[in-house]
Amino acid sequence: MLLEEAKALSSRITQYQKLREQAQHAQTFETRASQLQKLASGLEKAVFGIKSLKAAGVPVAFTLARTDQTRARTEQLLQGFALDPAFVDNPGFDLRFEYATPLGGLAESAKKSALKAWQEHIAGRRERVSSEILNALRAVPDYRPIVAKVQRCQEQIEILASSLPEDVTNANQRLSELASEQREAWRQLTGGELPESVVLFLRASMGEGAELRLLTSDVIDWLKSRGLDSAFRIKPRHAV
Repeated sequence: MLLEEAKALSSRITQYQKLREQAQHAQTFETRASQLQKLASGLEKAVFGIKSLKAAGVPVAFTLARTDQTRARTEQLLQGFALDPAFVDNPGFDLRFEYATPLGGLAESAKKSALKAWQEHIAGRRERVSSEILNALRAVPDYRPIVAKVQRCQEQIEILASSLPEDVTNANQRLSELASEQREAWRQLTGGELPESVVLFLRASMGEGAELRLLTSDVIDWLKSRGLDSAFRIKPRHAV
């Protein structure tokens, strides 16, 4: 009787140890799954952003480095786990520093490439406007309503450029509307009674800077008559 009870107790202890080991493995699996799910979600979002941009005709310059091992190690983890779930405990490489960290870096790199492409796309479609010059033109009462419209469009375009949109198609449509509205307002601001020489000077000043030859006597007179002559500064172009 005592021997049987001892055997039964030993069996229960063995079962308990197995259950305890399984519980420890389960906890490890849960931790690994949570970590990898977060990384996979970030990468999936970044890839979706790149695909959405390309579908909208926005090129994205992003390629995997030749030294990247994330794909090979992902396949290694999948195959090893299929044969033995305990494989994730010791896959033959440092799961954190040789897989998780590079995978997170890959997602971040893809995200940055997508955002850069989106911002370059916006920059190529918007009217380049200098806030300093707009503030100077605001000093002329007749220009204030138009200046306000140009600035409002500029602020909303900058908001669009601050992050990658979830719906690229709708954001692109909104960009077209704002750019068109801004361009029309800028034409009103630099059209009408403005001499062509003044229009050329202002447009150049709004962009990379006006060349000194554009600062003609007509432009100087126009600026002085509106108290805007002190709103501009001459700076040498930096050598590239």
